[in-house]
Amino acid sequence: MTSNKHFIKEPMVTALVALLPVLFTFPLFEPDFDVGLDSSYVWGLNYLFGHDYPTLTHLLYPYGPLALLKLPVATDGHYAIFLGFYILVKWALVALTIGLARKRGLGMPLAALLTLPMCVLGNTDTYIVGVVALLVLWVVETRRLWPYVAACVLSAVALAIKISIGAQCCAILFIGWLMTLFQRVRDANAVAMPAIVAVVLAGVGLIIYRSVPTLVEAAVGMLHLVGGYSDALVLEPPHRLWTLLLFVAAMAALLIVVRKDRGGLTMFILLLVPLYANWRHGILREDVYHFGQLVYFACCFATLVALSGQRRRVAPWIVGGVAVVALIFNRASLGDRALTTAGPTHVYPSVIRYDRVVQRSLQYIDSSLALRKLPTEVVQVVGNTPTDCYPWEQLYCAANGFVWQPHATIETGAGNSLWLNRKSAENFAGPNAVGYVVLHPANSTGDLRTLDGRYMLNDEPPIIEALVSGYQPVHEGNYGLLLQRREAGKRVVTAGEQTLRVRPNEWLQLPPEQCDTVWRIAVPRTTNFVGSIRSLLYKPDVCVIDLLMPDSTVQTFRYSPATSAGGLWVSPLPTTMGQLANMLRGEEGAQRPVAVRFGFTHARCHAREFDVRLQAVVVR
Repeated sequence: MTSNKHFIKEPMVTALVALLPVLFTFPLFEPDFDVGLDSSYVWGLNYLFGHDYPTLTHLLYPYGPLALLKLPVATDGHYAIFLGFYILVKWALVALTIGLARKRGLGMPLAALLTLPMCVLGNTDTYIVGVVALLVLWVVETRRLWPYVAACVLSAVALAIKISIGAQCCAILFIGWLMTLFQRVRDANAVAMPAIVAVVLAGVGLIIYRSVPTLVEAAVGMLHLVGGYSDALVLEPPHRLWTLLLFVAAMAALLIVVRKDRGGLTMFILLLVPLYANWRHGILREDVYHFGQLVYFACCFATLVALSGQRRRVAPWIVGGVAVVALIFNRASLGDRALTTAGPTHVYPSVIRYDRVVQRSLQYIDSSLALRKLPTEVVQVVGNTPTDCYPWEQLYCAANGFVWQPHATIETGAGNSLWLNRKSAENFAGPNAVGYVVLHPANSTGDLRTLDGRYMLNDEPPIIEALVSGYQPVHEGNYGLLLQRREAGKRVVTAGEQTLRVRPNEWLQLPPEQCDTVWRIAVPRTTNFVGSIRSLLYKPDVCVIDLLMPDSTVQTFRYSPATSAGGLWVSPLPTTMGQLANMLRGEEGAQRPVAVRFGFTHARCHAREFDVRLQAVVVR
């Protein structure tokens, strides 16, 4: 039976009591950024928010225009904005959870105590998703619509913070509507809820993105980002497989335990898609950071399901606890046992002494920027000409005062899709192409390997084509290359193409050397049915290309199936910045492989043979 009574008993008292778990589980925040892949985009997103917001709204990136609500820096008051949002959304989660537990018959002290696990093992992502789930549960149980409006507003904000958070929230909105539709087909709410979603998401989206075309572009970009995230980022580190199996078994047991409890079952169903999304996110790379997010969400999942039950039972807590502990054991096998630094003593250094946090962070940021200072002659050459960095170290612009004109996806390495690659390539081609590009190594060895052992010239084929045809090196140093836009750009022309049937782990001989020709191989997705199932339930397979050099050595690189159809760079094969500079000048110097082969970590997940297109390309 549903009830039209207020979802929260004694709302004022609940609101005050909810502050206690928030304060007693406060993390120690450090709003800094450093050199490297992740820190670079933290700076970039915060910088654009304060200095060039229109450009920020046109980026097609996993983080959106409101990324500072999750990843703040100490400049421009962003840390204060983040703190306010963090406290608000965490407090809302605790207050709603306590209110739900009170409605289920628990006392106020016990209800507050039971929220501590998800307060300790939680972050901004889990708090937002949890609040949306509780608001939708409120709608399902009371037939009130205003909580659904609030859930839609928060979901729209979540999409602008990080697409993965917003997508989970939207899934909850959809499932909540389906539940309402199936339970009360003729209820006016079942008709109104889709309209509410459309109006609220569009309204909030227009406020954030400021125009209909920009909002539509962002929505299309989100679809591409969600659909092509996994292939390029998969890792297969040593782990404890039994812990993952125990987690899956425990979650199945939790469903069995709550199947006859309407409240617990409803919450389980509402959070099932977000649980799968966090499983995919955590198991994909299975490193300490990404897998930790799965641990945090699983804790919130188990807590909310247990507290949503109509009956006061211990079994959901035990089964949910087993699931979370299993994940913690597996995370420990990945190299880090620390899960959180939450505690009551962190309120003083993180909030009350806000000024010290900012001062310390600014000093740290200055020391990081000093590592990206370029030679004086480079700074003088660039001047005020719009400049970008490739593949991802945008801090060269911050450290040297360049006018930053970012490409659409900010950084390479993700290999999301050719569509996103082409959007980013627009910054390096056409009348609005950036004037200079700081092309830097992606690792400490200075070679052309990028994230997870991939090859720079294969990560984003459309961008590489634009750089090769439209830019020339004007300076070379330890930092890499400074590329300048050519006055008269060249064209990349396909001089010939042939389709070849290949088998995994078999060498394919390349044609004889041609000094003015670049060889590329367009490789389709090779995943078979077994591979698709493995990707759906666990993780995609790792794909590699081996190149046999004239001296009988073999160069091995990973590649992304999401972008390999755009053409993997095969010959010539520059492996250092110096060789790449010579190639861009039209000089020889890099070796030309004599054969290639394709390999996979799990061959049974791929076709036994497949067609590739060998392309002869000439730059004129």
